[in-house]
Amino acid sequence: MKNLEKMIEQDPKFSNFESEFEVIEYLLNSNNESRAIDSFSLSLLKIEKQIRKIFTHLIYQYECFKPSDNKKIINILSANKNIYFRHLIIGINLIYFKEIKDIYGVGYEVDYNYICNLKNFRNKIFHGQLTGQELSRTELTEFVTIMKRWSKQIAESFQDEINYDGFERNSLKKSKKDFSSLLKYKITNIEDLEKLLIEMISK
Repeated sequence: MKNLEKMIEQDPKFSNFESEFEVIEYLLNSNNESRAIDSFSLSLLKIEKQIRKIFTHLIYQYECFKPSDNKKIINILSANKNIYFRHLIIGINLIYFKEIKDIYGVGYEVDYNYICNLKNFRNKIFHGQLTGQELSRTELTEFVTIMKRWSKQIAESFQDEINYDGFERNSLKKSKKDFSSLLKYKITNIEDLEKLLIEMISK
């Protein structure tokens, strides 16, 4: 923990798996009555954000994109409200020469299916079809453990693969590890990015 605090102090923009999930550990260890459902909901938000940032980081590795395009990229992604977790997974698989399941390694299918089921739980809770009280605190805490396992594996495997774990604050920057030649989807301008997003949603 002291090493983590020192790294954050040296760089306020520093962020990684441990620092992102620290607040969740704090919640789980608190006396807050809603600690389990709050931790569950926040964990889902974090794994969705992680995948989104890996996707945008991959997009930015295309030679056609420069800092002057950052606002356009952000606006296009923000305008597409129907792009969810599974669409981003599809997008990464379309872009990179390896699929996520191959980067993640053993246990991908089991963990991915768990995550998809947990998202269904979250949607039912948010739409009033299922209340937090119908899921025990123990169950919700176990769900958080599953999400942490997924997120940690994604962070470590993508850090090794593309030198980006999905938590570093700025995803729209060129990687120190040049892997632009490994991007298999053809993107030469902002219009091609829009076509990719349409293809992601259609699958």
